[in-house]
Amino acid sequence: MFLLFREETELAEEGFVRVNFDPTLVRLLREVKYLKLLEIDLPERASKLYDKVSVYRTQTGNLELCVNMYNEILATLLPVEKPLLADKISQMGNALQPGIETLKWNSENINPFISKALQIVTVVDELVKKMKENVLKMT
Repeated sequence: MFLLFREETELAEEGFVRVNFDPTLVRLLREVKYLKLLEIDLPERASKLYDKVSVYRTQTGNLELCVNMYNEILATLLPVEKPLLADKISQMGNALQPGIETLKWNSENINPFISKALQIVTVVDELVKKMKENVLKMT
């Protein structure tokens, strides 16, 4: 299962990006936590999975932050603004592409991917906010 997936939306021709972390796995990790607190013996596989719970939490949190910014940018750009930022939109899409096509939750290079994507999307997000702020000042 890849880290991210793209879904179609009428708000953006590129489509929105979502984090692909199974809600069933979230529930399983929560249950394992409670079973550990009750000191109940767990299958080895469940224990090994739970050992990475903080890593998964950090990774999914950062990915959610990144894709939320990305989706917000795409959803709020006006048709006249998009051509001005076409190269930045392309950079963001390219930065997120490994999470859609190649990286899985057991891949080695997840954290560098997240850092790079978050950095690029944050820069574009700040640029868009500044641009919209300047337009408001002008009007």
